[in-house]
Amino acid sequence: FADVVGRLRFAEPVIPVVSNVTGALTGPGELADPVYWVRHAREAVRFADGIAALAEAGVTRFVEVGPDGSLTALAREVLEEAGETAVVVAVLRARQSEPEAFAAFLGQAHTAGIGVDWPAFYAGSGARAIPLPTYAFQRERYWLAPGSSVPGALAAGAERVDHPLLTAGTRIGDQDQWLFTGRVSTDTDAWVTEHMLFGTVVVPGVTLVELALTAGAQVGCPVVEELVLGAPFLLPAGTAVQLQVTVAEADENGHRDIAIYTVPEGDERGESICHARGVLAAETETETETEQAADWAAQWPPQDAEPVAVERLYDQLTELGYDYGPVFQGMRAAWRDGDDIYVEVALADEYTGPAEEFGVHPALFDAVVQGGVPLFADGSQHKMPFSWTGVRLGRRGASRVRVRAAALGDSTVRFDAVDEAGVPVVSVTSLVLRPVDQAQLAGAGRAADGSLFTVEWTEIAGSNGAAPASVAVLGEAAGAGAGEQFADLGALVGAVAAGASVPDVVVAGVAAEEAPGEETDAVRAVVARTLGLVQEWLAADALSESRLVLVTRGAVSVGEESPDVAAAAAWGLVRSAQSEHPGRFVLLDLDPADAA
Repeated sequence: FADVVGRLRFAEPVIPVVSNVTGALTGPGELADPVYWVRHAREAVRFADGIAALAEAGVTRFVEVGPDGSLTALAREVLEEAGETAVVVAVLRARQSEPEAFAAFLGQAHTAGIGVDWPAFYAGSGARAIPLPTYAFQRERYWLAPGSSVPGALAAGAERVDHPLLTAGTRIGDQDQWLFTGRVSTDTDAWVTEHMLFGTVVVPGVTLVELALTAGAQVGCPVVEELVLGAPFLLPAGTAVQLQVTVAEADENGHRDIAIYTVPEGDERGESICHARGVLAAETETETETEQAADWAAQWPPQDAEPVAVERLYDQLTELGYDYGPVFQGMRAAWRDGDDIYVEVALADEYTGPAEEFGVHPALFDAVVQGGVPLFADGSQHKMPFSWTGVRLGRRGASRVRVRAAALGDSTVRFDAVDEAGVPVVSVTSLVLRPVDQAQLAGAGRAADGSLFTVEWTEIAGSNGAAPASVAVLGEAAGAGAGEQFADLGALVGAVAAGASVPDVVVAGVAAEEAPGEETDAVRAVVARTLGLVQEWLAADALSESRLVLVTRGAVSVGEESPDVAAAAAWGLVRSAQSEHPGRFVLLDLDPADAA
């Protein structure tokens, strides 16, 4: 490496450079020394020292230029530990489109006082500056809220429930069973639209816990002993769903089973979806005394706890796929003491009134759970609440609380929240989180039609007289008569170089290994041949606008037939090539029993 670097020519940098080798500003000639670059490759990266050196030099604005904001979080942590105040922003974010991420970066830079050339940003878009009204709109709504079903339910004999979401309850016949009903809508409950995961509106799981607490209080079982969440509660914009909460008879221990359902609202009534099942229990005197002993909140903030930047916690949540609006960004301050996180949480001012109608407003409750982010966020998995145990409600309607989140194990956290006077508001003995991905949310969002699987045929429009594609065939195994044949790819490249037209499609067969030997040898031979063909194809610049169709037989399992292992391995290889070079490869698998 030193020999290679020694053959390069260097010039002095035109702007100051902080070295990752020394953690300090570089001196004259330092970057022109080949030995420096050998050290750069072999020695530790002194990133923290470099950030500290910049802060000491008076730098107060840091920009990360790269595909994500991982260094932004690290730099912010270094500056916080040094007691420095600075603006740290990332140009791009993973799992976010580049235009959207870059525009957000420019907005952050602008609000931090950094000059942005907005005419250059909007050049060619047709945007123009216009004068804004001088009156500050108060945005008070006076429209009647649609769709309330309480009067009809009460007329049918249901009892009123004093809750914004769960509004009526009915005892079923002469049984000690209950059905509670209500409604959630993105129009009347606009706060739900500010809780998104992977770009999808997901009603927070704490809302289901709030419904369980409300139903339990109506039947004398105010403790949610256990609640396991099932299908995610998705609510696309402009939609509404009917809520149904069923509470069963009490068993010999006084426990009642509970289930929470939603039913789509509209002319075509869809199938109900069960989002949670669990068990309600009666409160005991011992449990009440335990919950009131909130010694941890006697001193606030806790002694010896280290401050944690709330912005960093929300950065972690963004990296996990969450997109929170202002209502759900309720964390105001945070501290850490070992495996315990202490957080101060408050609702936005416009929600302090509505909060009194809930046991715990879902936005406040969700911010309580957000406080445990450092305990379960590993940066590689997106996690959602899955199983709640021992949820107890204290003072109702709080709008500001102090929270302690304590790690109980891998992806398991305990939460306790009290108000500013130390009175318990809500406690969760344990919350287990589990990974979730976009595919699961997409699957949960599909309308139920009574079957897990459907077949849907889509008609393809005709070619409207377009000329057929020109086809070239490599070898004989791919099928005679499909197009002009060539012995191999080299022969085709030679023909094109000699003046032949470039084909739109090139067909090549992936032949099975016929030589005797172990199956692993056959797999290795087929994959090696396929890899050679793929590499040769990518290197053929004259065919860069063509597609290579690789034909296999039996690579994909059909029915009870086992796939051809060697052909399947070749498929795996080519699928990797497809992801790396979109539009260059097509896979076609034929039935082994079909001679076509």
